[in-house]
Amino acid sequence: MPALYCGLFLVAGSVLVLEIALTRVLAIMMWHHFTYLVVSIALLGFGAAGSALTAMRFGLRQDSPAGPLTVLSILYGFVTMATIWLVVRVPVDTMALWSHPENLFWLGLLYALLTVPFVLAGAVVGLALSRFAENVNRLYFADLVGSAIGGAASIWLLTVFGSMGTVMVAGALGVAGGAAFSLTGSQRLRVGAFAATLLAVLTCAGLTRNAGEPGHPLAVPFAPGKELAFLDPTRLFGPTAEVEIGPDIESLPFLGGDLGAQDARSAMARTVGQDGSAPTLLFKGAASIESFPFLNDTQAGTAYVAHAARGATGPEVLVIGVGGGIDIMIALAHEASKVTAAEINPAMVEMVQERYDDYLDGLFTRSEAARSGRIELLVEEGRSFVRGTDRRFDIIQMSGVDSFTALSTGAYTLSESYLYTTQAVQDFYTHLADGGYINYSRFVLNHPRKPRETLRLANIARQALEELGVEDPASHILVFQGNQWASTMIKRGPFTEPEVQALRDFAVRQEFWGLAFDPLHDPQENLLLNPRQGFFLRRTIDFVLDQEDAGLVRELPREPTARLVEAAYAERIGATANDVDLEAVWRTTLAGLPPDRHDTVREEIEQAASRTVFIAERKVGDFQRKRKDFQRLLRGGAAEREDFVAGYEYDITPATDNAPFFFNYYRYADLWGGIGEADQSRGAWDKYHPDFPVGHLVLLVSMVQTVLLGALLILLPLRSLERAGVAASGRGSVFLYFAALGAGFMLIEIVLMQKMVLFLGHPTYSVTVVLSALLAFAGIGSFLADRIRELTPRVLALLLLAILVVLGGVTAAVTFVLPGFLHWPFAARATSAVAVLAPLGIVLGMAFPSGIRIVQRYSPALVPWAWAINGFLSVFGSVACILLSMVLGFSNVLFVAGLLYAVGFGALFTRLRLWAAPDSAPAPSAR
Repeated sequence: MPALYCGLFLVAGSVLVLEIALTRVLAIMMWHHFTYLVVSIALLGFGAAGSALTAMRFGLRQDSPAGPLTVLSILYGFVTMATIWLVVRVPVDTMALWSHPENLFWLGLLYALLTVPFVLAGAVVGLALSRFAENVNRLYFADLVGSAIGGAASIWLLTVFGSMGTVMVAGALGVAGGAAFSLTGSQRLRVGAFAATLLAVLTCAGLTRNAGEPGHPLAVPFAPGKELAFLDPTRLFGPTAEVEIGPDIESLPFLGGDLGAQDARSAMARTVGQDGSAPTLLFKGAASIESFPFLNDTQAGTAYVAHAARGATGPEVLVIGVGGGIDIMIALAHEASKVTAAEINPAMVEMVQERYDDYLDGLFTRSEAARSGRIELLVEEGRSFVRGTDRRFDIIQMSGVDSFTALSTGAYTLSESYLYTTQAVQDFYTHLADGGYINYSRFVLNHPRKPRETLRLANIARQALEELGVEDPASHILVFQGNQWASTMIKRGPFTEPEVQALRDFAVRQEFWGLAFDPLHDPQENLLLNPRQGFFLRRTIDFVLDQEDAGLVRELPREPTARLVEAAYAERIGATANDVDLEAVWRTTLAGLPPDRHDTVREEIEQAASRTVFIAERKVGDFQRKRKDFQRLLRGGAAEREDFVAGYEYDITPATDNAPFFFNYYRYADLWGGIGEADQSRGAWDKYHPDFPVGHLVLLVSMVQTVLLGALLILLPLRSLERAGVAASGRGSVFLYFAALGAGFMLIEIVLMQKMVLFLGHPTYSVTVVLSALLAFAGIGSFLADRIRELTPRVLALLLLAILVVLGGVTAAVTFVLPGFLHWPFAARATSAVAVLAPLGIVLGMAFPSGIRIVQRYSPALVPWAWAINGFLSVFGSVACILLSMVLGFSNVLFVAGLLYAVGFGALFTRLRLWAAPDSAPAPSAR
């Protein structure tokens, strides 16, 4: 039996390592919407294996399973290694599923390939549980503890070997599990199994060597359309996202915001991405701040403009999200007295502090700012860091901070973030110095897209300040638009006229749009009176002059021609031409042309001006409508605001910690109406702001698929048993009980992972601690449940009561008690989290093996079927948790989980009383 437990331990650990690694693979080679499919695929594979074992009546056989267990484990390991090679070569473009239907075939093929290893692993676990059901408590203990250790180890494996390397390690662990199973078999079986293990280890070691270098055979290809898809970059591995660094190039700066017109110039830099997207730059010689004059010109730096307008100097700054270091450089350029930077991905910190330290000229290690203590770089989740400190900051800066990658569980399709909630704004606001600013730089979107992110942020800010009791919250909020980005600024104190005027001047100087929400002035002013208001005008002129029908003007000198069009535009709208010597410009423009062509050119320039007026008026009109929308949202009365939010095309209600889905703007009522627009690309914005909610479609399709496949694979084995004349009483009760356990445990696990993120300071830590603790203590619970000699209805009732009481206590502790200990060191916080989760894991772990023992006694043919149901409903629970969380909030989902347990236990309670009745003889046991 020790060999059996060891083999199950290794295979279970391998499966969880594989599952977590595949979420990382899919996040890179597809988009974040699809990473959660790994959970569904894994559990569906397990469920399919359980259904097959039921139909084949393995629970009633008595021959030694050593051979099948060994062969299946070895096959699982090598199939895992081979499958991943095929998966990364499937040419699927998930963002073009509707415009190019062949992608549906490729997605289906990828789905089928990924299912095979999990079916084989499920057959191993299911066979062990079915054939040794009388030892289910200890087997389940080995299974859960193996999964717990696999989940904890996967974080280290991902950091060292990367996602593909970790898949290879998972395969090798599976083969090693086969070697353990072989110890109870023949000598020939043992020799073959150990030879296979040696081959698997050598293959894994050879393929993972130098992982991360350009051109490595284990490099995961990027999804088509990702910004770094054309690169063969150096890769740094991290548990939350892979970091890719491209070659040295000369590039115009780009960052989490718009660059101003002044001092815009190219610089030597390396492109940096996470999972192939979210690009930023790593600037060569970044420590020489004076070499980058554009640092004072960015829209993301508006908080520094307002701070200086008050006559204040030397701000103390908190930057959340380091990227390539551009936000730290901007803070230093504005003479920040201290810059504290919190970065959630340790691979990004490794990049700037170690691997590319020389490239940055020691910005974070050897520069004057670093040596003097002006720069402090922390591997922290920004919100958690703020809640754990009593420091106050003049500026808290977040420029395009988000994660379009899944948590390590792969359980979510819609990026949840605790930086963009009402409670987040309140936490940041209370850590501002008097007159300090929170500055969010995010996409605002222009015509034909409607604002989403910035509008929702403004609503979140208003709600947060209102809940804090701030008088006139709108006077503390200002929205400044560059072009596609906008700064949502929240001040600890009302904005003043000098601050607003400085930002207006900054907009004119840098050719930005300006104030989308001005807390001091009416939004009705005529923006067309300034023909150079916003850089949109020159860009519009350039666009007009580049068109195929622009005629002769396309061949004329660009700069003087553009100035003539601008002058004609100004004349059309009744403005001035900025004192331009038009006759001199005309002479320059027409030089070299025959006199008989001059009238034609004048006519074409007039036409270009007309087109410019048309486009500019549309853009300005769009901006004016945007200003009115912000005015209604922030300055309107309660009824007006409520009507505006309810009638808006997108959901812009404030996100909260209980439902932190900031990036979910879509209403399910509009889902099917937008399918025709799913792939009508309008450029780069579609990748992050599709008009059609791709993630929602995948979510709903997955749920439908789970229900259909689950129904099919749950019902077919029953038909097989009926045809064979095998007694299988109590099927309905068995279904309800194990379905409730599968769905309920998944709901609890996912919600607790989310609720622990802030307390533990990092999604990776939350996943590791919660997953490992729940699984490990569930294993202990399974082991302890073996001491219950007789499983009576009274024992079931007491176990249900214990689960509900402990679940309620854990919910209260996580929500109200643990946040009070955020100032503790991480080790103490992790220990306290484990202590809180331990009782819950123990009582939850008792439920499954106790049910298996009951079924084994009274209806043994249903043992593998019960296990299959548990797997299928775990899939359903992982998908349903997303929908329920968005509708009900995380806390209420825990109440739903408790209700599910009550229903499941009630069903088995009733059935057990019938089975145990004196006139009801139990079916013969398999042993």
